[in-house]
Amino acid sequence: MSNYNLCFRPHKKGFAKILGDLETRVMEVVWRRKEVSVRDVFQELAQNRSSLAYTTILSTMGNLYRKGFLQRDKSGTAYLYHPVFTRDELATMAVNEVLKGLLESFSQPFMACLTGLGRDSDLAEAVENLEKVLAEREGSEY
Repeated sequence: MSNYNLCFRPHKKGFAKILGDLETRVMEVVWRRKEVSVRDVFQELAQNRSSLAYTTILSTMGNLYRKGFLQRDKSGTAYLYHPVFTRDELATMAVNEVLKGLLESFSQPFMACLTGLGRDSDLAEAVENLEKVLAEREGSEY
């Protein structure tokens, strides 16, 4: 994910934490429809927001393409856009990037927060699951 310039916004909801609000709305349409033109996205999003301009969607999809979140193929005079990552893949990548950044910059406070979350039994179970994942990963590397 380090090739993607994501800005983490903890106060936002869902994918708007890592993408802009409009970028998130565009990606939701692309994920749902799998293959779309700018016009397809514009028509769907304009139903809920009458002040939305076609050129705004065009720019937003161009930005998502340049950022590496969309791929596009020429179809006649227009482009058809496809998601590069599924919703789950992007969510996993974002979580990995945020956690890696927290560990690199704030390892002690991060670990203190983790150990302070939930009941001791929840923490023990989480540690046990983490140990299993790490053991499986070590076993598969050889």
